Amino acid sequence: MMRDPILKRVVEFLQAYFQSGTPLLLGVSGGPDSLALLHLLVEARHFFPMELHVAHVDHGWRPESGGEAKILEGMVNALELPFHLCVLEKEGDNKNLENRAREGRFSFFHKLYEEKGFQALVLGHQANDVAETVLKRVLEGASLTSLGGIKPVAQFEGMPIWRPLLKVSKEELVAWLEKRELAAFDDPTNRDPRFLRARMREHLLPTLAQSFGKEIQNNLCRLGEAAHEISAYLQKKIAPILERMERTSDGLRLDLNSFLPLEPIEVKALLKAVAEQEEIAFSSFHLDLLQNLDDKRIIISGKVVEVYNGCVIIQRQIIDSVI
Repeated sequence: MMRDPILKRVVEFLQAYFQSGTPLLLGVSGGPDSLALLHLLVEARHFFPMELHVAHVDHGWRPESGGEAKILEGMVNALELPFHLCVLEKEGDNKNLENRAREGRFSFFHKLYEEKGFQALVLGHQANDVAETVLKRVLEGASLTSLGGIKPVAQFEGMPIWRPLLKVSKEELVAWLEKRELAAFDDPTNRDPRFLRARMREHLLPTLAQSFGKEIQNNLCRLGEAAHEISAYLQKKIAPILERMERTSDGLRLDLNSFLPLEPIEVKALLKAVAEQEEIAFSSFHLDLLQNLDDKRIIISGKVVEVYNGCVIIQRQIIDSVI
């Protein structure tokens, strides 16, 4: 019987998704989340014949980051694992610094994925990250089906991404490391108020928890799970309808008449799915406008979206009249 509940979660995740014979790539920052996952995966190799590679990105934000990269490389070498390092140059001002850093990381990971033929990129996101993402999307006004936050299995440009620790809190991971006398790096940028995530983590979430008189992280995570369930249910409901979609020379046509009546939430899910395929950015205003399937025609993203006689029609060439 496995006594370590966190290791048990990781092993159960691998049992569900891992296929022997293909290596995994683990992204490690040196913080407690990814460092714990590194050692958890090493322990999980007692159960799986798993080839594991480790990748680290030095963003160059701090003077000590280069030294930390060397320490991490030594740690990984001691575990007899391949180590891949990317040093990014800090360019421009601090505007969108987080997004640029994320793009740089994933570009490096994706390059390794294609070069080495990895099965998936494994990342150390945990329950606190899920709660932050859900709250951020709530405050941004995201739709109910978009509140799900981080998924345990996702993709980036065809590269599978696995996150086996989403039901484990950061506090649990820190305690796991302390019990094994493993020290993670302390990156002060994680507390830098210039960054939205840091402000949420250091100020907004603790203030909300204090105001409510209880921790809200688990409730936010449950909300995210419920949103995932609703989204999955809707995708299952609309799949047979999307199969009836007809491609035309200048767009597409989807006849909904044999499926009517549809609930507004189902129509919105359909419109979102079609818009994603056609690279159209529907706003909540557009979805509300079209959800009743009344005859309408709107121009958006350089294309005409028309609802007429129970059909949704999208044309790539703009026509003159607009209802």
